[in-house]
Amino acid sequence: MAKICISDAKHIRYKRKMEGQAKIAYGVANAKLMDEQGKLQQIMIRKAGYGKPRREIW
Repeated sequence: MAKICISDAKHIRYKRKMEGQAKIAYGVANAKLMDEQGKLQQIMIRKAGYGKPRREIW
């Protein structure tokens, strides 16, 4: 029975380690996504600004 308990403990430690790594990977990917969304928003703002002067001139 002792081997089963040790095996279970190892399994739980491994599972927690993998969950921690998954959370870190998610955080990194989410940070990259937020950065790219910010860049896209800036591009959209600039793009919207390009059309305004032309309309005012014509």
